[in-house]
Amino acid sequence: MNLHIDPQPANLAGGFICGDTKVALMDGHQTSIADIVEHLHRGVHHAIYAIHEDGSVHMARLLNARRMSHDMEVLAVTLDDGAVIHCTPTQSVLGADGSWVEVRALKASDTLLTVVEPHLWKSGGLDPDLHAHAEAQRTVVSVLKSPDRAVYSFDVDQSNNLAHPSGVFLHD
Repeated sequence: MNLHIDPQPANLAGGFICGDTKVALMDGHQTSIADIVEHLHRGVHHAIYAIHEDGSVHMARLLNARRMSHDMEVLAVTLDDGAVIHCTPTQSVLGADGSWVEVRALKASDTLLTVVEPHLWKSGGLDPDLHAHAEAQRTVVSVLKSPDRAVYSFDVDQSNNLAHPSGVFLHD
C-alpha cells in the first residue's frame, strides 16, 4: 500500500493532549508532554519521531509545547497494547488508511496506523527504511469519557505530528 499522508489537513479542528500522554523520543526513551513542557522551559529540547507524507518515519524537532486549559472535555483512548491516550475529542490520530481521524469518531475495533515493528524504532536508532504499513496497526479497545482536566498543545517542525510510544501518531 502506498501511503500519502496529508501533513496539514484542512478538515481538522485541532485537539489537545493531556499532560500524562507519552511521547516517543529518538534516544529510545519516552516522556510525558507535561515533562517536555518543563524541559523546554529549562532549554532542553528532544528529538522525536514523526511520520512524513510518504509514510516514512523520521526524526523531528518538538518546537513548542504548552499547557492550555484546566477545564477541557477529555476522552481516554485505550489501545490493544494497553496504552491509554488522554486527549480532547478533537485530537486527531492517524487512521489505518493514512487519513487523520478525530478521536471522537473512533470506536472499539477501529484500527490506527503504526510502524511495522515498533520495538525496532524504540531502540534509539533510526532505520532510514522505517515506514508505516497497512499491516502494522493498533486496535482501539475503547474510547471513554474521562474527567475534565488540563490539556496541552504541541508544535512539531515540518511534519506536524509526533509518535506515541505505542507506535500511533498524533497530529499537532
